[in-house]
Parts: sequence; structure tokens; C-alpha cells
Amino acid sequence: MNHPNLAVVHYNSYAGGKFWINCLSHSSQAVPGLCVAAPKHISDLWLLDDLDTDEIQRRKIARINSTLPPLDRLQKWCEFELGCSQFWGDTLKNLLESNRDISEYTIQLLDRYQCFIVNHRPQNAIAKEICDQLPKTKHILLTNATNFQNISMSKKQSDPWPMTYHTTSEIDAFVVDVDNTYMDVDRTINRVKECLEYLGLGTDLDPNIHSFVKRYFDLHE
Repeated sequence: MNHPNLAVVHYNSYAGGKFWINCLSHSSQAVPGLCVAAPKHISDLWLLDDLDTDEIQRRKIARINSTLPPLDRLQKWCEFELGCSQFWGDTLKNLLESNRDISEYTIQLLDRYQCFIVNHRPQNAIAKEICDQLPKTKHILLTNATNFQNISMSKKQSDPWPMTYHTTSEIDAFVVDVDNTYMDVDRTINRVKECLEYLGLGTDLDPNIHSFVKRYFDLHE
């Protein structure tokens, strides 16, 4: 896991971290939490097939769009999400503590693309420990997300509401100020491009990005 193509995304639950990963994955150089963690999650192994770049991008964007539920299924939003279990086979916490092997398919993709994993405990001590264990990785930090979290949890009717940690300010990371960025489509896309630059990637995004971001925010109105 200690790889220069890995970015750890630190945020409290319901702060829109998977959405941010999906936005970044509109770059042809990045992938979200697709289903490649064999043997249970294998439906997206087409990523490793001999397909041209345009076809891979088309399929990836279709998968990203599928993470947005219809209005009558907002309470089941988690069933639509792409995340760590599908791509890595487990959570970051469990992977670091168990030191178990990661799927060979995941490793192959990590060598080819910018990949992401989530830390849902973004306080200083945990974030610093992750930085120490994974010194080659980059870090993205979602902060100031209280208003958006409240909207998100009310839409999804989270019960009980998850524990919220005081977000670290002591790691070298690209910072996303959620409540001053989200719900504004253009501001969000511009910040996504800045984040791609921080990751050392090009800023070209699939044309779908605008409609994806708008649809996501519309679901939080």
C-alpha cells in the first residue's frame, strides 16, 4: 500500500469523501473504489482487459454515475456507493492492523492509476500514524463539513449519527473546505482540478463531471 499512486482521503463520515474521490476519478489517470478485490468483488476487472482508453473511461464514468441513487432510494444510498471494501477488500484501519495481503488486481491497478483509500478517523494521532506507516502516499483532508454532514445525514436518515472526530491540522495534505466549496458546482470542479494538480496529474476531466456534480448536489437540496 505504501505507493506514490495512493492518496489517503481523511474525513468524517457523511462529509462527501467518496463523492470527492468520484470527482477526481473523472480524470483518465484515476480510479474510484471499483470492484476488483477478489474473490468477492470482481465485476470491474475489465479495467485490466486489453481495452482502449476511451472504452475504459466510458465504463468508469458509467460506474461513477451509478453511485447516485434515485430520489426514492436516498435512504439506501450506501448500497450504491463505491468504496474501500470493493477495491481494497477491507478498511484502511483493518488493512494496516492486520498487514494482510491485498488482491493482485488491486496492486496492478495501483501501478497504473491514481488510487484512493479512506480514513474515517481524521484526528491528529491517527492521521500522523498513517503518514508514518505510508510515507510514499499523498493525503487529502476534508474539513469544515458540519453543515454538509447534517444535510447528508438527514437525507440518508443516519441513525444513530456517526461519531465525529476533530479533524487534524498537522499533516501535509490538500485541504478541501467542504462547507465553502460543496453545493457550488463551478467552485467544486475548480477545486477538483487544483487537487489533481496537487496529486501530480493533469487537470483534464471527463465532460460528465458537470452533470455528475450537479446531480449529486441536487440530491442534497
